[in-house]
Amino acid sequence: MNSSFEKKNVIVTGATRGIGKAISSSFLEQGANVIGIYSGNIDAAETFIKEAADNNQSLSLYKCNVSNADEVKALYATIEE
Repeated sequence: MNSSFEKKNVIVTGATRGIGKAISSSFLEQGANVIGIYSGNIDAAETFIKEAADNNQSLSLYKCNVSNADEVKALYATIEE
């Protein structure tokens, strides 16, 4: 696979449903490492993680309310580690 996103790290908010999931899936198909953020639907998150694993795609999901600055700071600290 030769893609401009291959092995790149991409952060997508709203990553587990609707447009966000479509964007995440597109990046995954292009070989990106997707760091997805979701707000609360754990079932959708677990389903998406399984789909990505079944396709040997690199997806990490984190629950975060992006309107809460403290949660966003904590999330980025976790991602940096």
